[in-house]
Amino acid sequence: MRRLRDALPVEGSVVAYNAPFELGRLKECCAAMPEFRSWVKKVKRRVVDLLLPFRRFRYYHAKQNGSASMKAVLPALTGKGYNHLAIQDGGTASLEFLRVTYDRDVPVEDRANVRMQLEEYCGQDTFGMLWIVEALERQARS
Repeated sequence: MRRLRDALPVEGSVVAYNAPFELGRLKECCAAMPEFRSWVKKVKRRVVDLLLPFRRFRYYHAKQNGSASMKAVLPALTGKGYNHLAIQDGGTASLEFLRVTYDRDVPVEDRANVRMQLEEYCGQDTFGMLWIVEALERQARS
């Protein structure tokens, strides 16, 4: 939580895909670390949900195949996706995180490998939001 706080600027929008989910995780973190509650309250006001234009069908591309998930929107708009990653979805990411965090029998090298895979997956999510915004901006200009 400290690293997130230090990484976020104090002004400007905080873009999330499915903001209620992400805000829920921050709330859970605050339950364990109440010293961050006032900071999270300030961040919450700045959150912009990138999912909304897709969920409400204000933007739709046939390649989304009826889905507003980022796993469908990102390749539809940018041609980029998750297929090249070892961890390709949030469910697997959550399970792998729990496995390497709480299973004492996981070898150290497996923990390190899964951490690298999680960083790649989360990085794709982060850059994916940027690429989606850029694609929407390009389309708005044309």
